[in-house]
Amino acid sequence: MKKYLDSTVVIFAFLLSFSTIVRAQNEVTVIAPGDMRAVLDHLSPAFEQNTGHKVTATIGSGLATKKRVIQGDAFDVVIVQPPLPDVISSGNVVANTQKPIATVAVGVAVRKGTTKPDISTPDAVKQMLLAAKSVTYPDPARGAAAGVTLDEMFKTLGITDQMQAKVKRVQGVGPAALVARGDAEICLTFLSEIEDPGVEIIGPLPPQIAKITELVGFVSTHAKDPATAKAFLDYISSTEVAGVYKTAKMEPSNVRAADEKYQMVENWAQLPQGMQWGVMSAVGIDPHGTIYAFKRSEPGEKAGAMTSMVIVLDPNGKFLRSWGQNTFMSAHGLRVLTDGFIWITDKTGDQVFKFSPDGDLLMTLGKKGVAGDNNSTDGTLNGPTDVVLAKNGDIFVADGESANTRVVKFSKDGKFIKYWGTKGSEPGELETPHSIAMDSKGRLYVANRGNKRIDVFDQDGKYLDQMNQFGAPAGIFITKDDILYVVAGAPENRLTVGTTDGKVLDRVEGLNGPHEMAVDSSGAVYVAEVAGQALVKFVKK
Repeated sequence: MKKYLDSTVVIFAFLLSFSTIVRAQNEVTVIAPGDMRAVLDHLSPAFEQNTGHKVTATIGSGLATKKRVIQGDAFDVVIVQPPLPDVISSGNVVANTQKPIATVAVGVAVRKGTTKPDISTPDAVKQMLLAAKSVTYPDPARGAAAGVTLDEMFKTLGITDQMQAKVKRVQGVGPAALVARGDAEICLTFLSEIEDPGVEIIGPLPPQIAKITELVGFVSTHAKDPATAKAFLDYISSTEVAGVYKTAKMEPSNVRAADEKYQMVENWAQLPQGMQWGVMSAVGIDPHGTIYAFKRSEPGEKAGAMTSMVIVLDPNGKFLRSWGQNTFMSAHGLRVLTDGFIWITDKTGDQVFKFSPDGDLLMTLGKKGVAGDNNSTDGTLNGPTDVVLAKNGDIFVADGESANTRVVKFSKDGKFIKYWGTKGSEPGELETPHSIAMDSKGRLYVANRGNKRIDVFDQDGKYLDQMNQFGAPAGIFITKDDILYVVAGAPENRLTVGTTDGKVLDRVEGLNGPHEMAVDSSGAVYVAEVAGQALVKFVKK
């Protein structure tokens, strides 16, 4: 297929790494759901050509594929959809070979040339479905995972009864084909399966009402040649083939979490109807596991529109409340600090705020609309980005996403004590101090983003050390046991996990404009993305 040609050179280069596999005309058998058909059709020939192993794929519905794996049908590589406990407990897959491969959303398509419906919100989708004369989607009774998702969505929207007379559940023929020839008005199915040229894709359904489906691969315990089966699984889950998944209208898992120790949790948060993530600036977690997500603006909206807010969720992602609407000029940093309160920086308003967990304002640093300079001693700030507390209550503010390039120290009651930092690239000099954190010894770690390093100081501003191995740091988080988490924005788009003495332990690639992050007591990492417009969650495997 011509639309895949741009990926071919990269794929062939990657496959040279498998040259140690014995070239023989052995067969690698794969079983997978239908949403993997186009990807396997494209990737298999390259693997065959470069390894000498023929790939034979069996494609079925999501539920039927899983059933065959659980009952022990012999394949070398299996690709299934969660939940996975029954698959793993069946004994028919090698559990430690589990690889997240891709995710796929259920999308909407209409006949080319017809009116495009609004599907931007759950309510808009509900109105579209109620107004439609006919809707077609894969039959859940035949094991179609998309169909199961859609039936659940109708229940969520409260329209199951109203839909019964107008739905056309299909098997064998794709629902897009029915819409293309005028036999149905609305096509609902996985985006990867909408390929008919006679239809136009409107987009994915909102994830609040239609869950994203994950595809996960394993080496089978029945594999004739486990090494070759693993090589094929590694190949189809590698970053080098990510473009093939994107062309097939899927999201490769390795782009969002290319790491062996962490995996991204899809749809972890349950936001209320009508609420969505937007430009997410920061996140904090209190000792009870309550999550405070700082939203800068709505999707597509410019910062400064006064739509910033704090979204509060319980540890399971259930929405609890929101506060702070129409309060902040430009949301930047949010920390739940050692005093148990929520500290927020408003970089455009040139202020730092201390709030109770319910949003009651308790303290303000800086003066609204009054920008200090780099030598100000009157407590004024200019582009404050982040804040941290010492054990004695002293407050340290990174004051530096505007004209200033310094750290400002206040007493626990908000009185100015001192500042340090000058613009430059020499040791101890700063260029956009974007985040600040403190380790168990009381040392301050400043994200010196413009200089692409972390600078370490004592609490009086004495320069101690610098670290260059974490990229251009946007956000820093340090746990009680001195594990250092650093996110770097574009073009790196990376989370790095290390130690406060500079050792790198792990990296998670493929983020989308990460800005700040927080880590809960279980080790789950929450990353606020400004470009990705999401609060993403990673857990250890």
